[in-house]
Amino acid sequence: VVHIEGKEPLEVYLRYNVVEERMEIKTNIQSPRIYQLPAGNRAVYELGNKTFLLDKISSEGKTVYGYFIKLFDGKNYRLLKKPVAHYTEGEKASTGYGKNKPGRITIKEEYFVIPNSGGAVHVRPKSKDIKNAFGEEAKEYLKNNEVKSELDLQNFVAFLDKN
Repeated sequence: VVHIEGKEPLEVYLRYNVVEERMEIKTNIQSPRIYQLPAGNRAVYELGNKTFLLDKISSEGKTVYGYFIKLFDGKNYRLLKKPVAHYTEGEKASTGYGKNKPGRITIKEEYFVIPNSGGAVHVRPKSKDIKNAFGEEAKEYLKNNEVKSELDLQNFVAFLDKN
């Protein structure tokens, strides 16, 4: 489902192309035509149980623009995940006995905790990163909990949102 600001929701077939940073849309699964919305549109895409949104955030002096997956959206905090494609060049075999290594694309995930006051915090789902980024706010949570996964990170942001 595509939700465009000021328009009716539209049920379409969606695919997120991480490498080219775009949403590809088909109105009919049989159709060979693939559409994409211009990047300036304020649109929200629901792909299965994931919600993608086009956003621009500032974190640690850098601006990050593109599609984010909404993991948590509370009164005071949001948690967004950004899939990022990394390309590794292929290598030719150094001898006639070796094998060529093909190029590879790997998808890494970056997480951003965004308070309503602004200024996103780039974190990894690790207790140490949470402690370094949030200091005293994280101490109480980390006494009884560990952050090792995406779900743990969501629970931490929910904790922050309550306090």
